[in-house]
Amino acid sequence: MSYEIWVYRLYDVAQEIDLGQIEAMLAHDHPMRRLRLSKVRSKALSFKNPPLTLKLPATSVSLQGHNIPAQVSAKLYDFGVLTVSMRLLISNALYDAPDLPPKTHLLDSHDVDSHDAYTRLRQYASELMLDEPDRLGDVFRRYRDELIARVRPALSGGAYDGYIEDFVIYVFDRWPKAWDPVPILLGEMGTVSEAMRREALRHMYSYSDDTVIVTWDSAIVSDPDGAGDVADLLEFAKAQLLELRYYDDLLDGELTQLYSALEGTPRGLTSGSALFGRGRSRRTRELMRRMMELIVEITEFTGRIENALKVTHDYYYVRIYTGAQALFRMKEWSESIGHKMDVLSQHYQLLSDESTSQRFIWIDTLILILIAVEIIIWLYTLR
Repeated sequence: MSYEIWVYRLYDVAQEIDLGQIEAMLAHDHPMRRLRLSKVRSKALSFKNPPLTLKLPATSVSLQGHNIPAQVSAKLYDFGVLTVSMRLLISNALYDAPDLPPKTHLLDSHDVDSHDAYTRLRQYASELMLDEPDRLGDVFRRYRDELIARVRPALSGGAYDGYIEDFVIYVFDRWPKAWDPVPILLGEMGTVSEAMRREALRHMYSYSDDTVIVTWDSAIVSDPDGAGDVADLLEFAKAQLLELRYYDDLLDGELTQLYSALEGTPRGLTSGSALFGRGRSRRTRELMRRMMELIVEITEFTGRIENALKVTHDYYYVRIYTGAQALFRMKEWSESIGHKMDVLSQHYQLLSDESTSQRFIWIDTLILILIAVEIIIWLYTLR
């Protein structure tokens, strides 16, 4: 048996990332590749614009007093997400651990069921879950900021520091049957209730020698051939979730501003400027323009996010990916965005109808004025 711990931070860094431009910019500086699932037929899972993976300089992190080497990479998605991931190489860190018996460490085949090895893994999981203070966060942010500084010309739109997702995957070539996965997934050192246990194991998938268990912010992947494909799918789902969260919050803010603007705009024909106030018409046009821009922008970007990966007929990976989408409540996020877009469209239509009515009122008023002028002229000619 062997295992590693893969730790992820996902950041919203732009509205759009030009992956081709980054490939050209960093071609001679970083090993890079487009994402391609190694064990899945290309027709079964299709990326519209595969994310770009970059290898970054290695580092080390401290867990439970052990200095653990970590391989670091970044992944860039065209819809504006940057992921920094660390693969913690547990075997290298624990081989010479002073508090374990000689020639014994977590990857030793004679020690896979030992209480010490399992307890140590639980301690790692608990520390990663808490991460107080945010020591790992500081390391991740340093990698993020250094990479953003280098690829900034390829980023379109602003960065949104408040939108971050984190995730941990415990990767095994064989999961010891004597080990309970639930405390690892939850980062829990105490006793786990039956209700929490059932919830943690709700998204468990098995196929041949493979087992995958997914929770909101962690997963266990046991696969003799490697966990790369499953990890990439889970990361992709998290990246989609991050962007849907952003656009849902963006719509909340825009609707609040819209209501405030509407309250400050005179309504109906009773206001002194209803017929002849150019200021009101200008404000209405500005509101309508902003609303239309927002509708077009969000429709385009949410469509890109939701259609970034097409899953067709690889049943095992379809179950994992769609199960992760259900767990992350992506359908609910999409429905929330759709509802707010409907509200925005309804307000746009109301303003459009009112603007049209105002134009007709202007035309009718001008016609009445012209008729009155004609009558006055006619009366004048009778004198």
